[in-house]
Amino acid sequence: MRAPSAASASGPSPSTAEVYNQTTTIASLTSGSTSNASFAAANIGVTGTYTIKAKAELGTDTVPGNDEITGTISIDAPLNGSYNIGAGGNFTTLTSAINKLNGVGVSGPVTLTLTDATYSTGETFPMVINAVSGGSSTNTVTIKPATTTTITATTTVFKLNGADFVTIDGSNSGGTDRSLTIVDNDTGTSSAAIWIGSASASDGATNNTVKNVILTGNASTTTVAGIIAGSGTTFGGVAEAANSNNTLQNNDIFRSTSHCAVSVGR
Repeated sequence: MRAPSAASASGPSPSTAEVYNQTTTIASLTSGSTSNASFAAANIGVTGTYTIKAKAELGTDTVPGNDEITGTISIDAPLNGSYNIGAGGNFTTLTSAINKLNGVGVSGPVTLTLTDATYSTGETFPMVINAVSGGSSTNTVTIKPATTTTITATTTVFKLNGADFVTIDGSNSGGTDRSLTIVDNDTGTSSAAIWIGSASASDGATNNTVKNVILTGNASTTTVAGIIAGSGTTFGGVAEAANSNNTLQNNDIFRSTSHCAVSVGR
């Protein structure tokens, strides 16, 4: 049986204006079976929350009550400007801010300012920053503390996974003070506080900076290094693509096998 279907989107809320409506036909569908339907891509440029619907439009359907499902999607603008991360801030966790960054990209320079004294509970580690859509030498991403901040995890804290033009700056004054401490308490032997890795054979992590940070491992017999650069797939492996033009400056590294940064590969 051929099954005509439709998909629509209306909004942004509170508007109910329909901004998308497409139909397709499932070539063959038997009673009790399931099938996937594909519709034309949509380019919705106005931010906000939209109501989306998918509906089976078989005119001879004897049970029309289950023909439609409804949901919502949010269209968000790229990040641009300064955002406070912490209680009462634009994002309550650094994880949520980075997820948003990975999802929507940037349209200008972005600063994520850490306003809490500590970050651990409620965060997901490692915090992975991918290649940021819209990122450039002008549209940079900076993570910095407002006062004195400690981020603690039981694994790698930050992974720059093919990320470019990202700066982790531990100074709260724009100077050389080290007001950010990053702690990797992993008791295993395959982690570093910060992991700079190539995401693929064509996507190295480039033009990143880590400066003015105190990097602390679990012990000199466990944590490999304060910062490691290499493969983004295999910890400690050879980089799939060059991780180039990265700057490591004025960092203190404690309790790791290598009291320095370790680079593996191209």
